[in-house]
Parts: sequence; structure tokens; C-alpha cells
Amino acid sequence: MSVLVLVEGVSDAGFVKGIAERVGAAIKVCTLHGNKPDKAKRVIKAETRTKRIERVVVLKDEHQYPELVERVERELRESAIVVRVKSSLESWILIGLCVKSSEVCDNPVERLREILAWKVHLKNEERYRKLAKEVDIEKLKECSTSFREFLKALSGR
Repeated sequence: MSVLVLVEGVSDAGFVKGIAERVGAAIKVCTLHGNKPDKAKRVIKAETRTKRIERVVVLKDEHQYPELVERVERELRESAIVVRVKSSLESWILIGLCVKSSEVCDNPVERLREILAWKVHLKNEERYRKLAKEVDIEKLKECSTSFREFLKALSGR
């Protein structure tokens, strides 16, 4: 049995896979590429029909369109646990690297790019998977409510 995790993009998928490996959670990750609850419902239906999925977790960034997150929550409440990520997943990385102490950051992607001095494109699945191996999970649990909710959803507790 595993947990189906729906994320917004490929870099988010990489980070989530890396965290799942570290905490020993069996997951299947699908990227949604957008904010359409109907698409999420179709993915959930297809994946739960063909695989042994124990529960579904949807990670939604709040930073740009909080009203869309509310719509996603409303429409998926019967079939998934929706975790609202304050700002974006990059804020989790910043906290886990002990750069920021909260989930509030004006532009987490740009801040992460500055911190790591990357001159190449930042949003990449493998790079984010490696970052997941470097973050301080205890610091993240301490400082991020949404990360704690995500871990709780993964474990089913």
C-alpha cells in the first residue's frame, strides 16, 4: 500500500520523493501542472483504480491564488487530504536549510536561487530530490505547520 501525492510541478515531485525516502514512506507522485480540481479527480480515480493506494494527499501552494486552494479543498474533500503549503515548497527548503525560520517569504524561489548561488534553472526534479536529502527535517517540523501536516498525512496518523 502506498500514498498518492499530487503536486504542482516536477521540482515539487522531486522534493516530495526525497522526503518520502528519508522518512520511509511508500508514495506515488503525480504532477498536476495547474489548479484544476477536475484534473485532480481524474488522476485520483485512475490511480486508485489501478493501484493499491491507501490515501491521497494533495499539496497546494497558497502564495498566488489562495481562492483556488479553497476551491480545490472544497471539491476534493471527499477523496483527498489537501495540505496548504504557505507560500510554496521552496519555503520548506529554505526552512530546512536553516535559512528562514518561517513559511512566509516574498519570493521563495528567488531567495533559494540567491542562497544556493545557482546560475542555472532552479526548478528541476533531481536537484530538488537532492535538496530533500540535505534539509533538517526536525527544523522543518518545528517551524512549518504545513510540513507537519504533510508528514502526518503520509504516515496516516
